[in-house]
Amino acid sequence: DGRCIAGPLRGEKLVQLSSGRLGRWGRWRADHPSTRIMGAADEEHARYFEDLLRANAVPLPEHIRETMPTPDDRLSAEALVIGVESDRSAHAWSLEKLARVGVLHDEAIGKPVTIWHDASVPTAGVFDRRLDDRLLTFEYDALGVIDHETRSRWSLDGRCVSGELQGQRLRPVGATRTRWFGWRVIHPETSLR
Repeated sequence: DGRCIAGPLRGEKLVQLSSGRLGRWGRWRADHPSTRIMGAADEEHARYFEDLLRANAVPLPEHIRETMPTPDDRLSAEALVIGVESDRSAHAWSLEKLARVGVLHDEAIGKPVTIWHDASVPTAGVFDRRLDDRLLTFEYDALGVIDHETRSRWSLDGRCVSGELQGQRLRPVGATRTRWFGWRVIHPETSLR
């Protein structure tokens, strides 16, 4: 959860920043060509991260399973989720479920949110559904995300790219894409939708 666990800053928490979109490096790099990335510390870590990227699913080693809290049968430990948190609550959504529907609407951390996922990329994002004085409702079609109210088309980073709302941008909600076991360790009381 970004909290320091040792040293002089123990207990302090980093502020989470969000681009509104979580997904593959290639897609991010295409949209943001000047981005720089920090590399793996050593060859073993580099192989681990390469395996994660290549397979998009690495089984959990037994020594990690042993540290996990009480099993939670709502999802497999290795399942991918996207989650949001506040000081009072945490909510997670299954990326497998999102892959089937593309768009979900929910109430989380005191806001009406929309969660978008494109399994072909794969990219996921969480946004506040409010735009000025409107509460927007979205759907996913063959061409991407569209809102019901104005039939405007939206990119996966929350920007309206055509229609009445072109040029407008939804406010991203800080989100984490991770495995269910990791989310549950940090947020044992999380909701799963």
